[in-house]
Amino acid sequence: MRPSADGLVTVRVEHSTVNYWLGKLTPTMIVVADTSERRLWYGWIEYAHSDYPRRLKCEGKLDLTLRLEVAPDFTEAVATYVCEWFSRLRDEIHRLPDRVQLTQFSLHVAALSRCLTQLHLALTSGLSIEKLLDSLYFPFLEFGLHDGFLVSLWESDSPWRQPLSSRIAGSSRQNLRSTSNAAGIF
Repeated sequence: MRPSADGLVTVRVEHSTVNYWLGKLTPTMIVVADTSERRLWYGWIEYAHSDYPRRLKCEGKLDLTLRLEVAPDFTEAVATYVCEWFSRLRDEIHRLPDRVQLTQFSLHVAALSRCLTQLHLALTSGLSIEKLLDSLYFPFLEFGLHDGFLVSLWESDSPWRQPLSSRIAGSSRQNLRSTSNAAGIF
């Protein structure tokens, strides 16, 4: 294997192998050896894969460019990278409770939307009033206490208000408006 004029080495790797590396909870170093010249090049998956951490399609190969040749400071460079990697992981773990809460919130809003769809179908299907009331009982039992809290997240004076990503807030607002409108109907 010969480096390019700018000293870079490119290696083709199966998508399945890259996806395997991306699934690991440890840093992944890629090493290429030129045994005839007794030279090694290395790189970390997060720098070699331009769409890191995005997984790839099942089939195909990806060109990964390794920018670093093993030098006398290799051991120190690896130790520094691993320490930084685990430091970033610790930071991510500290932010995890907020993300879990946001995920639970998003799942709750999706469940509300699903129940509203079921309610709409029940209301438009011509069910008898008894069957209609039966179909309304469980959604209101499950979500009746939560709706006020969810809507309060968007009220400017709410003590629960938290900044949300615009993508999640946009999709959640639409579902919550539907929920609020439907709750006003009953």
